[in-house]
Amino acid sequence: MPTLPLSTYHPPTLPRVDDPGGAPLVIQLPQFRCLAQLPGVFLPRDAVIDTGSPLTWMPEAIWNRLSAGTDYEVLPWSSGFVPPLGRTAGWNFTFRIARLLQPIRLFTLTSPVELVRDRVIIQLANGNPPGSSRSNAPPRVVIGLWGGVLEDTALRISTDAATGHVTGALEW
Repeated sequence: MPTLPLSTYHPPTLPRVDDPGGAPLVIQLPQFRCLAQLPGVFLPRDAVIDTGSPLTWMPEAIWNRLSAGTDYEVLPWSSGFVPPLGRTAGWNFTFRIARLLQPIRLFTLTSPVELVRDRVIIQLANGNPPGSSRSNAPPRVVIGLWGGVLEDTALRISTDAATGHVTGALEW
């Protein structure tokens, strides 16, 4: 079974609560990351595996580098359908639905294994999250549950015995 180990980001300070049994309990807040090679984009982009996101989506700062008709095709809304707003932490956005016409490739720099998916359905966000204008970090691709990237995969979550931190890997 191919396995793609994901890099795991942990905030610098993890919250702690007092367990009624007496010992403090550290609340894990892992964020599983990898790199995503997008069609028509020379350098790979940071990607976050977000099991709370129904669809894979990317901000305009990323998708505006793609070419309509070559890298993606917009899928029009059905007649009379009013799409909901897309939502992520601290930001609501309008979006279009598109199908990538070239494969997307997920990988890490520490593993020879890569996950390649073709004809992925994505949300193209109109605009960029507000934090992206205040940060030097490049915007990220958010890999959501539906649309073709994570289908037929399993997210294995475990705890590193040496550090106590949560780790993750995609298996298929």
